Amino acid sequence: MRRLVIVSIFAAGVFAAPAELAAKLPCGFVRAADSLDPESLRVLVVFDRERETEAIPAARGLGANAVVTHSPPDEATAALARSAGVGYIPYLSTAAIDRAWEDPAARARYAAMTGVGGVYFEDDDVDLVEGYTSVADQARAYQRIKALFPHALAIHPTRLDPMLLDAGYLDAIYRPDLTDVVTPYYYPVGTTFFGSFGEHDAWDGLLEPMLRELARRTPAGKPLLPVLQGFEQVGFPVSADFLPAQFDVYRRIWADNESAAVFDWGDSPDPTPESPLVGLSFRPALMSGTRRLLRSLHRLDPRCPDDWRAAEPRGLR
Repeated sequence: MRRLVIVSIFAAGVFAAPAELAAKLPCGFVRAADSLDPESLRVLVVFDRERETEAIPAARGLGANAVVTHSPPDEATAALARSAGVGYIPYLSTAAIDRAWEDPAARARYAAMTGVGGVYFEDDDVDLVEGYTSVADQARAYQRIKALFPHALAIHPTRLDPMLLDAGYLDAIYRPDLTDVVTPYYYPVGTTFFGSFGEHDAWDGLLEPMLRELARRTPAGKPLLPVLQGFEQVGFPVSADFLPAQFDVYRRIWADNESAAVFDWGDSPDPTPESPLVGLSFRPALMSGTRRLLRSLHRLDPRCPDDWRAAEPRGLR
């Protein structure tokens, strides 16, 4: 997901909290807990660490109820997410999990940390093809995350495109029991292993068969978090319809899914040949599409029909 990759209105059901406390809090809010609802995740994935301080406070206005960061669990970032009203899902590589497990000081620091709603993990070994975290490493990482962060979701993302390149890929690495949320990702517009695709090309003809095979191997009722392309590659412009169109392909297979993650990748409005991606923060159409999609998935608090009016994402301007 690195190469993947949630603010909340804290609507009832997103964070667990006693009803009597919820009634005393501002409209639409439930007091934050470490636990996130795996069946109601509306996620903004922030890949560039230096942009976390501006992106996290803006996420709620986009309709998100949690942020994923590509940086390790951190008290200051957890506090920022709490103050913004969002869940916090940081990243740990399998090697970093092993190091923390063997380090008493790190284990104590993580045990004392509050506000971590989930941790996403994968093997980031530079000699390993992305997506090929071994089953043994997945199992060890999953078990250790659950011990280090007892209330947090442990999330291992599933890269999709190797399915069409390696017939044994899913047999070798896909274990839905070693993630609390099945989290598939594929970025269909731009340059891919299967050629170049524009927004209006037939990229869904590649994505849908991969999703159907993944669904065939996934237990019924397993929570799902599709990771959608929230960035633009130079030469492949996209409109506000692009994000809802991606989500619609997942809905063809998982008709009742109410979760989505939008991957914001690209930290500059001025791409270069070495860095050709532009994130949604710099593309108003992508921002609009993100807002439309995530808000459409929001479980509205009946007391708060106009919940969004004070939550416009100014921080991402």
